[in-house]
This record gives sequence, C-alpha cells and structure tokens, in this order.
Amino acid sequence: MKFGLSPCPNDTFIFYKFIQNKEITPIFLDVEELNQLARKQEIPLVKVSCATAVQLKNYEILSCGGAMGYGCGPLIISNQLSKKPIKEAIQTYTILIPGKFTTANFLFTSFCKENQIQDKLFDILYLRYDEIIPKMLELKQKNQNALGILIHEERFTYKKFQLYFEFDLGTWWETFTNLPIPLGCIVLHKDFSKDKQKIEESIRESLLYSKQNYEQVLPFIKEKAQTLDEEAILNHIQLYVNEFSYNIQESGWIALKKMKELIENLL
Repeated sequence: MKFGLSPCPNDTFIFYKFIQNKEITPIFLDVEELNQLARKQEIPLVKVSCATAVQLKNYEILSCGGAMGYGCGPLIISNQLSKKPIKEAIQTYTILIPGKFTTANFLFTSFCKENQIQDKLFDILYLRYDEIIPKMLELKQKNQNALGILIHEERFTYKKFQLYFEFDLGTWWETFTNLPIPLGCIVLHKDFSKDKQKIEESIRESLLYSKQNYEQVLPFIKEKAQTLDEEAILNHIQLYVNEFSYNIQESGWIALKKMKELIENLL
C-alpha cells in the first residue's frame, strides 16, 4: 500500500517503524502535494491537512497519527518591524501562504471573514512551506512588506532570520471555538476500509516505539527534515506529537466537525 507523508519531524517520528513494513511504500511529499494526491484519489493512505480531510468524500479520517492540539497553530510573521494592526497589514502587504488547501490557509481565511476583512484585493502567493522564509527575505531586500504564514520547523526558526511575530492563528482558533486546533490527519480511502483497524494499531505501535527509541530514530528524522537543528526538531516533535496523535479523542472529532461547518460556510 502506498502511504503519503511529509518529511517533517512529527511524521517521520510517528511513522518510523510503520513504514518499515514491507507492505507499505512510503512517499515523502510536501503537505500541499499530499492534499492534491488525496483530492485526486491517487493514493490510498495519506497524511493531509485537516481542512482538506473534512472535504474528502471517498476517504475516512483515522483516529491516530495526525497533528492536533493547543498552542500549535500557524503563525503570521512579517519581514519588517510593522507598526500596523494585523487587520490593516493583511490588506496592504503581500501574503505568503503554504498551500491553498492547507489548514493554515483555512484559518487565515476564516480569521479574515470573522473580522470582515475584504479579501478581493489581497496580494497572495501560495508557496511550499519551506520557501516562505526565503521569499520573505527576498522581498525584504527589495523593501517590500510581506506577511508569511509559517508551519512546521519554520515556526521555531524564523527569529534568527530577523523576521517578526505578528499574530497566532492557532490562538485565534482556540479563542473562537474553545477547541483544539486540527492541523493534519491520516486518511484512508474507503476502498480499503477493511484494513482500518489494523493500520491504526500499527500506527500507535510505531508512535510508542519512537518514544522509547528516540536516539535510534533521530538520524532518520534529520535525514528527511528541512533543518538539522536538533533543538528545533525536538521542539517540533514535542509540540505536534501529543495525546491527539495517539487518539483524536472526542474534542478532536468535535473540532473537525466545526472546521467542516466553517468551510462549508466559506464555499
């Protein structure tokens, strides 16, 4: 079975043991590329953004292996030390977003709608998540103001590039809904529903294995990661791999339902 996952530390940590199964063929891609594969039904098992998962009619969401929780949402950062309120900056700066079908884009769009920010004149660029900081620095050299929505490792490294925190979309979601932030999850095509329980059990076993054997797993994580900074890698894992990764829990399912409702209102 082909399994699409990202090369980010939380995925490589959780699925280290899982993908050693000879019946599993791992395919490492950016989350937006994975979203596109699932939307086209080109892969049976895949990690996708939750904002994509709740719209997939031919897939079901697995109860483990994803990224969800509190205090782990996308950050909006700027390439200039801005004195503008975030609502004004959004309407006047170039906005760099890590994919149209990502949870980051959904949260940004929902925030704008809730605050009645007009989006018709937005200057938006959709880039792969690891291309956002380089693009922000390029625009900074040209003295062009930009906002970037950061996910994954870049959430922990942006300060060393003299970029500036502006807004936490995750905190906004938590305040707005009083629910955990559903970022990413594993989905299985319904043609393979008979394998669901076995796959979920294998994912949980893999997660527990990595927790007990971190030093063994770390070289593989570093091999796939965009950063080799071990502190950033560990911070990434500690933030995104939590009790929701082992079991989505009732509050997680409610958060996914809320996300689906909001997306339907946006469409």
